Amino acid sequence: MDELLKNYISRQLRKKGKDYPLSEGSQLTAKGFGNLNKMVSKWYHAFKTINPWLTKRNTYNDLLARLQKLRKHNEQLTEEQKNQYTHANMLVGLRVNQRVSWDTLVDWEPHINWEREQSSIQIIIPEHRELRIQNLPPRFSRVGITFHVFVGDYTNMSEEIRIYPAKTIFVKPQEKHKRLQTRLLIELFEDSLIAIVGTAQYFSFNGQDGSDSASFNKQHYASNIIECLHIRRERLLASREKPIDRLVPLLDTNLDQGAEWESD
Repeated sequence: MDELLKNYISRQLRKKGKDYPLSEGSQLTAKGFGNLNKMVSKWYHAFKTINPWLTKRNTYNDLLARLQKLRKHNEQLTEEQKNQYTHANMLVGLRVNQRVSWDTLVDWEPHINWEREQSSIQIIIPEHRELRIQNLPPRFSRVGITFHVFVGDYTNMSEEIRIYPAKTIFVKPQEKHKRLQTRLLIELFEDSLIAIVGTAQYFSFNGQDGSDSASFNKQHYASNIIECLHIRRERLLASREKPIDRLVPLLDTNLDQGAEWESD
């Protein structure tokens, strides 16, 4: 009987974790952690729309680490600095497919501009579009290059990521090319985090008829964040890791879908 009474009293005195009041600091930490998880989840699932078979847990972990670092550094900026700078560049280089990087397959990078008046992202592909010849597989035919622009709300985690694709272009080794450019009109949030993802996928000949198809070998598909921009109230924030006076001035979606390309 004494033992039963002892257990009863213990249960009454024992409170669940939710009954304990949290300090103001703890509440803010918990809220920040919850917002970070929502942010990572939304970006991860957005990336999976273009790479569902290669976007795995290690992509999520890399994204979590980078976004956590990005937000931490941004929060350390003064109020005045927050209207001028960002650490969004910490996302650049993230591999949506962690198995291979863009520069493993492709020997060039596009030039990205934000055009304020048109509310568009301009993507310029150079005339010289070399491939990593030593990495070409047997029966290789060409590389399909696709760009997607992802626009997320940096402040409001309930908003879905907006996705804007450009049409796929094809690159063959030792083929003459013209400089290409395209513009993707985008809709901004008041505080927008923008990631431009470049995807390169090998195509291989199927047989004697000359037809080819995309290779689904994990080593033949690269998908990287090529550039990341942070635009707040239509103002492009500068990378905090570069002095403001040294920044390069920037100008103020299936294979058959997306923005068109123009040659010079």
